[in-house]
Amino acid sequence: MYLVLGKTPFGEPYIVPEPPLYGRVNRLREDWKISSDELPDIIDQLNRGQGAEVINSDGVPLRLWVNPKERSKGVEPLVKEDIPSGSKRDYRKIAADLLELELGPDLEGEEMEALACSVAKQWQQYDGHAGLFLGDQEQFQLKLTEKDDGGCDVATRMLSVNLEPALSPTACRLKSTRK
Repeated sequence: MYLVLGKTPFGEPYIVPEPPLYGRVNRLREDWKISSDELPDIIDQLNRGQGAEVINSDGVPLRLWVNPKERSKGVEPLVKEDIPSGSKRDYRKIAADLLELELGPDLEGEEMEALACSVAKQWQQYDGHAGLFLGDQEQFQLKLTEKDDGGCDVATRMLSVNLEPALSPTACRLKSTRK
């Protein structure tokens, strides 16, 4: 959960909690094979220092991190893992897993599939960069980085945006008159 410092209409500071991500803990346990017994200590380390190290049930040391300023997070193995040559990366599955994790189970199957395909296509067309607008106030950015060992990392972050001025009829007329 992120805590953002906001201001009341009278200019007084107050804390605005942003809801936690859906399924994040379950995804850690399933995808990274982290024991449920380890989770309280991991969460404590992340809260105190924005980073934690743990050894998963396969004996692989992992580093978990969060960057509250950028609202990004990740998990990475601390040892080199050999990926079989010729194996093809499933960008759509990676995108679908991340979208379910970040946006929750509320997305219908067809909508989730369309968004996952869009993110996968953006990653392939734009050098690992993808973005989705969630309403007119938020943008969800996903950056996929291919690693030399054949693995990949995906960093995500949520940004506050205001699309209304850019999409207003006045802005459209101004842009169309410029040459």
